Amino acid sequence: MRNLTYLTLMTLAVQGCGVVPVNHTTADTAETPALPSATQAPQSSRQSIDTVAANVQAPENTSAPSVPSWEVDGEPIIAETIMINDEAIDFNHSNPTWSPNGELLAIERHDEKNREIQILSKDGNPVKTVKFENESADESDVDLSLLLPGFVDKIRYSASISWAPDSNNFVYMSNGEDSNYDIYASSMSQTESKRITDDPEKDGHAVWSPKGNEIAFISGRQGSAGIYLHDITSQQVSSLTTGTDSYLYPEWSPNGTALAVIYGTNENHDIYIVSTIPGADGSITSTHLVTWGYDDLRPVWSPDGSKIAFYSNYNQEGDTKKWALMVIDAKAGPYSDESQLSSYVIAENVIPDLNRGPAWMPDSQHLVYVRNDKDEFNPIEVVNIRSKTVSRLQTNTKMNSDINISSKQVIAFRAQVDQWDQIFISTIPEKGDTNPSPEEQL
Repeated sequence: MRNLTYLTLMTLAVQGCGVVPVNHTTADTAETPALPSATQAPQSSRQSIDTVAANVQAPENTSAPSVPSWEVDGEPIIAETIMINDEAIDFNHSNPTWSPNGELLAIERHDEKNREIQILSKDGNPVKTVKFENESADESDVDLSLLLPGFVDKIRYSASISWAPDSNNFVYMSNGEDSNYDIYASSMSQTESKRITDDPEKDGHAVWSPKGNEIAFISGRQGSAGIYLHDITSQQVSSLTTGTDSYLYPEWSPNGTALAVIYGTNENHDIYIVSTIPGADGSITSTHLVTWGYDDLRPVWSPDGSKIAFYSNYNQEGDTKKWALMVIDAKAGPYSDESQLSSYVIAENVIPDLNRGPAWMPDSQHLVYVRNDKDEFNPIEVVNIRSKTVSRLQTNTKMNSDINISSKQVIAFRAQVDQWDQIFISTIPEKGDTNPSPEEQL
């Protein structure tokens, strides 16, 4: 697996401020970004984001939506699948991200020199293009080819959206204003974006709290990748972590009180739970949740907050390039007994999705993932985390990746069409249902 140090994280920010996503044609090859210019660029502004996020409120109930549960019985599931961005195929699409209410879908589209965010309505119609670009910026200031040999120089990059709980506001990462990667905020009702971080070091991996009052992000402003909180009301930034190694991929708990992250160097990352609520003495608690000697990546909470799913290169063959999907109890631990490792494995030989992490169904009982099987064109599978029963999701697509599931149980993912990456949506019928179409499910 590639090195995930902070240097890698931030110099590879053109790939989503993180690890290079897995290429469609091989599970070990880094993917070169491809990006087209947007039709509309938000105006430059360094004002506060109060006008952007003043009305953000957390939903009254942050538990999992009430979605009927169903069973995976090992038989193939025939899913209704459609390609939603069926415009002329002249650029790539990736990283679909549903809004919390399941009404909007953000995707990234890109060519060689630009990456932008496009927001679609639930029926696939474009409603907004998000990209921050300062036309007066001196492109000679930054030469990315010096940092990233083989990458295209002077890339305009806006990506990695994170929605607020109101499904209207959002944050994203961009290098548009002065070629430095920072966090910007905007909303569906505004044309401008507000720059909310302004530090010489690169900032990324921004995630909006389910409570609506804070934005967590990663920054190297203290020398290594640490976790920071931006308070929307006070506009103050505070540091949550210390250490010489890198924290990556913060993921909020559903109740908005803690972050699951990975911490470590090179090929050995562990999972930590970092509280965002100070103790009586004002200190922040960081719990070392997973401590065994394998590389563990991209922890994601179940919608009900009871479990955490992640990728690990644990396997009985000792192959460090073979990845498993694991699930642990979020309130137990620390997990250190390697003799118990096999009991946490839910699926083997999976392709890690480093854009979004493991994809939970709303019922918190099923995970959807991509199997690393090139002969079968990397198919999508569904696993029941209790029985570990697996069913193939028949989507009639090839080289699948980037799975994201809405609160309405609609699956968005990336697949390859004539060598181009496109976005598809699928629905899994309820047990006994007659396969409702994606349009009916939406």
